[in-house]
Amino acid sequence: MITPVFLKESLEVLKEFESSEIPFVTFNTFIPELSSKSAIGQDLKQSGRLAASLIDQCRSDISNVLVIHLGENPGNAPHMMEKESGFREYFKESNPSIRIQSIEIPQTDQETINRILNKWSGDLRSVSGAYVTTAGAHHVAFTIKSRFEDSLVIGYDLIEENINGLKAGTIDFLINQNPFQSAYEGVSKLVDLLVFDKEVDKRMLMPLDIVNKENAAAYLNK
Repeated sequence: MITPVFLKESLEVLKEFESSEIPFVTFNTFIPELSSKSAIGQDLKQSGRLAASLIDQCRSDISNVLVIHLGENPGNAPHMMEKESGFREYFKESNPSIRIQSIEIPQTDQETINRILNKWSGDLRSVSGAYVTTAGAHHVAFTIKSRFEDSLVIGYDLIEENINGLKAGTIDFLINQNPFQSAYEGVSKLVDLLVFDKEVDKRMLMPLDIVNKENAAAYLNK
């Protein structure tokens, strides 16, 4: 089982698996040119559309929105680009006049974050929403809220730092990617394949769960 976060490096490993006829399951990124036995994860493009719709429904007068790629190179991380594609697609359909600024922040130290955010958002008087395409929303949420008080901040994953952000009000929504359930399904599919010689679904889509501070406890207690 592998999560191909870094596409180039992952492809090298997975092609070795293929040539050695080793079955594998991938998470979070569907790579059509590979013969994985199953790919498990969310519809990433739809995930981006969901984030855009949350901003659209929660803010009445939308002017500028940010898409923040944090800690990874989007060119080598197709999951980021698929999310941004869905985000942009939603606003192109619903309100094409909205300005979408894509920001890449390769490091997660506060000095780098502040420097790059100031560079790319320095001329903006207001930001209606910030969409962080990774689990690192907690790194940028306070800075964004401090500068743009009414901005909606949306990120991914129920890690402790993000939960603290929900409680503090610096993060408004998290999209839960269900890593534990995904891992369970991955193990189940390999067992079905290798032990019981069953056919398994080529692709399994996980639900897009929206979490805020009012319902987070229910997810944490599972």
